[in-house]
Amino acid sequence: MQIIYSGNMSELSNLPFHVLLNNHTIIFKRHVLDFICNNNKELFTEFFNTPLSEYEIDIEGETSYPLLVFVNHANDVNCDSFEKDRNTISEKERELYKKLHPLTMALAKIGAKKIFNEFEENETPMVVFEKELITQAWT
Repeated sequence: MQIIYSGNMSELSNLPFHVLLNNHTIIFKRHVLDFICNNNKELFTEFFNTPLSEYEIDIEGETSYPLLVFVNHANDVNCDSFEKDRNTISEKERELYKKLHPLTMALAKIGAKKIFNEFEENETPMVVFEKELITQAWT
């Protein structure tokens, strides 16, 4: 499938994403490893490999995942971190959680707006998501 647009989420460690000709949005495995896991293969294997493997897509000879699947799983990873003892997690895990926290906050903001029916006119969940990621980047 041909890539028709590429961009990055500057507020989420510059994670690149790609839009395909069929309008599906994907991220490459190598980018999750590079940008989110700082090239730490053990960290990737522990937190992402197994849950994402069933959604793997081969795009131009590279392993990729649907962006929404990654976002959903990354949110789960970050939420699970709140249940861990902060004194027992490794520095690498702490850094991973720090990178994923803006994503969780953006999703929480969308959920709150939906629950309380607070979407402004012409405001979409994607607009809220982008605004919240930018806000989190500056805090």
